[in-house]
Amino acid sequence: MLSVLATVDMAFGQLSDVGLRRLIGENGEGPKASSRAFLELILENRPRFSFALSAMIQIMLVIVAVLVTSISLYLFPDPRLVLVGLAAGLVLAGIFRQIVPLFVSTNNPEGTLLFLLPIIRPFFPLMAFLADPFQRLFDRSRRKELGAEDGAQEAEDDDGGDLQALIDVGEAEGILEEEE
Repeated sequence: MLSVLATVDMAFGQLSDVGLRRLIGENGEGPKASSRAFLELILENRPRFSFALSAMIQIMLVIVAVLVTSISLYLFPDPRLVLVGLAAGLVLAGIFRQIVPLFVSTNNPEGTLLFLLPIIRPFFPLMAFLADPFQRLFDRSRRKELGAEDGAQEAEDDDGGDLQALIDVGEAEGILEEEE
């Protein structure tokens, strides 16, 4: 499951919005028209889908780490040999998170995404349910940052308007000469 999620993430990351729109157009005409609605949902909520994928990949990595540690402690009861489990976990995570998805999705990310979407589609509501609280937290902090930037921009805009008003008053009083 880790490899499937990582492959979808890698293929999705290689496609731009234009690539997804083109894929939706091609997909609507082909035999896999059922994926079109899901692709449109992904395109509309690209950050949400990407965050849900990343969150599920992280959860799967934790599960793999716990599983490998449990197996290594069962096979090697001596606590000093836990490093064998750590090394095995790192190798397995590297293979199934990076190498396999890279080989599968590099040549044809569009085809890979279309092939794996039917596998991911049933799990997406669960993935989104688990990731939405964190996504909302991230969006809330991002909105605060944008609000602070907007406030600073409005202050700069107000200063520019105040400066122009002072120039106009100075010209009207004859303190400043009008340029023609």
